[in-house]
Amino acid sequence: KNGPLPLVKASLRDLAVIGDKAYITWLKKDKLMVIDLSTGEPAPDIPVPAPTGICRGNGMELLVCSGTSIVRVDTAAGVVKTVLEGLTAPTAVAVDRAENMYVSELGTCQQIKKFSPEGKLLAAFGTPGGRPLVVPKYDPMQFRDIVGLAVGPDGNLWMVENNNHPRRFI
Repeated sequence: KNGPLPLVKASLRDLAVIGDKAYITWLKKDKLMVIDLSTGEPAPDIPVPAPTGICRGNGMELLVCSGTSIVRVDTAAGVVKTVLEGLTAPTAVAVDRAENMYVSELGTCQQIKKFSPEGKLLAAFGTPGGRPLVVPKYDPMQFRDIVGLAVGPDGNLWMVENNNHPRRFI
C-alpha cells in the first residue's frame, strides 16, 4: 500500500531490508521497528537494546550495533544473539562475502575493526583515538565519528564520517 509510514519522532538511526520487510533501528525505544513493505503496515517489533547501526548479514539475518555489542538477529525466528562484546561505542557495522564483520567504534577509539565470523579481531584500521578536532595536515588513517560502513561488490570497505571530510575506502 502506498502512503506515509507511521509518524515516529527522532532516534531512528539506520535501516536494512530483507525480503519484503524493512528493519529500522529505534534507539530510544530499544527495538527494531519492522515495516512490511508489501502492505506498508507495521509488523511485530524486535527488542534490541540501544540499537544504532544495522546491516544485512547473509541469508535472513541482520547484524546490529547494540550498546557496546554487536548482535545477530535471525529475522525469521526473531532471535537475538550477541556475537561481539566490550566494544567502544559501536555505531556502524558491515559484513563482507566471507562473513567478516567491520565495526566502527567511536568514543576514545575512533577506529574500524575487522572481526572474523567467530568474533576474533583480525585487524584495526585508523589511528587509535582518531583525528584531532583541529587538523594540521590531512592523514587518511585518522578518522573521526565514523557513522556509516559498507562493503562494495569489489570488496572495498567504504566509510563515511559525520563531518565534511573526504569519504574514503580502505
